[in-house]
Amino acid sequence: MCYLESKQSRRLCPFFNLIVRQLSNYIIVNLKSLVGITKIKEDKEMKQSYKGKSVWITGGGSGLGRAMALRYSHLGARVSVSGRRADRLEETVKEIETQGGSGLTVPCDVVQEQQVVSAVGQVIKRFGSLDVAVANAAFPLKG
Repeated sequence: MCYLESKQSRRLCPFFNLIVRQLSNYIIVNLKSLVGITKIKEDKEMKQSYKGKSVWITGGGSGLGRAMALRYSHLGARVSVSGRRADRLEETVKEIETQGGSGLTVPCDVVQEQQVVSAVGQVIKRFGSLDVAVANAAFPLKG
């Protein structure tokens, strides 16, 4: 699904979704023939593999992080999202919960080690484990 956020890009979402579906089908068909794959996991199988798992995504309030959070939730995972903008994180978790999933907002600046340690602790305290961590947050490089 397309999760672009600007008003202009929302009009393009159906178009982008169609392209992604077409490309996905093309890639899967060609991958099967190239490497001899005979079975690609369906959504149902994927849901079973993430059902009950705890996923923590940094940079989960927007862009790819948000899209991954919504997708993992759709696949049955309990999703925690971190980032510096609590309002965006709360929007992501609200959408996860609206779709029947379980989410947690954990504000965190990934360049602050103590905040990262605290975030991991919060995820484990809420969900009992941390099974998947996605390091998606952007941070400045000093040169």
